[in-house]
Amino acid sequence: MEQNEGLSKSRIKFNYEFLNDPRYLNSNIKGKIDLLNLPDKITKQTGKVINDLGIEYPLSIGLYVPTGYEKLSIIPSLGIGGKAIRDKEIRLFFDPDLDQVVENIKKHQSRQIAHEINHIARFHAFPTEKKTLLNSLIFEGLATFYEENLGGVYQATPWGTALTYEQIKDEWQKATEQSTSPDYNHRQWFFGAEKEHPVWTGYSLGNEIIKQYKGLHPTIEMREMVKIPTEEIVHEVKFA
Repeated sequence: MEQNEGLSKSRIKFNYEFLNDPRYLNSNIKGKIDLLNLPDKITKQTGKVINDLGIEYPLSIGLYVPTGYEKLSIIPSLGIGGKAIRDKEIRLFFDPDLDQVVENIKKHQSRQIAHEINHIARFHAFPTEKKTLLNSLIFEGLATFYEENLGGVYQATPWGTALTYEQIKDEWQKATEQSTSPDYNHRQWFFGAEKEHPVWTGYSLGNEIIKQYKGLHPTIEMREMVKIPTEEIVHEVKFA
């Protein structure tokens, strides 16, 4: 299915595979999910974000009931999740067996789409960027800041506001000690694995970095910010 309305040069392919998934078809809340009209909602929101970020290259976006390791992309408390696969594909997920998933889709999915498409734009700007802790902080910080402030309407996320400012300063000090290492533990920094860092540390720390940078450059648009090198962003940020 191709969607070109409002997308001047982009070629977007949509995949709504969930519509044929037995877990969705047999879900006790299928009727409530159907009322959301998810294909239409996702298609329209994708168009808005693609235009906002100035994306003019092919992109695939789909909604799935996850299997296997992709179940890890679901946020258990919300029943939704997503991931960007380099600069080519976005896969959105939901759990049709979680009663509160309907309300969480209503609240978060439009902004979740913005988050993942922001990743696509960053991937495209820096296709060979190494996955270091510092790069990952900026990668997730850009996407989190963008979703929280989408359309000029602020909506906090649990992951973007998980730390106090004192914790931000403390975790930033720890981050500087391994900022350029490709061997950092992503699940510890971003998901609180093994309790080495508070849950969502990487997202909240990255969000604060981008928030500070935006404060120094109030007129800059996100379509420009995603093209700024990590080092240039971090150079202007201070945690006093």
